[in-house]
Amino acid sequence: MEINIKRVNNGFLVHVPSIGDEILDDNYVIEQEDDTAESERKALKGLLENIANNIGFPYDKFSSNNLEITFDKKGHKI
Repeated sequence: MEINIKRVNNGFLVHVPSIGDEILDDNYVIEQEDDTAESERKALKGLLENIANNIGFPYDKFSSNNLEITFDKKGHKI
């Protein structure tokens, strides 16, 4: 599977091209609301969730094993 991601001024543009006989050719815009760090993180989270959904890991409200993308870990020196 191929997914093309382009960073644009207000977020991300995602293109999922067709694969063989499967006609996907979808475009998604993950929009960033403003220039704040919080808005940037929210757009990145939306991008990653979109990719996960496209490659077969959709959110399932009945599952106890869903992908969770957060920004709650403190960095440390390596």
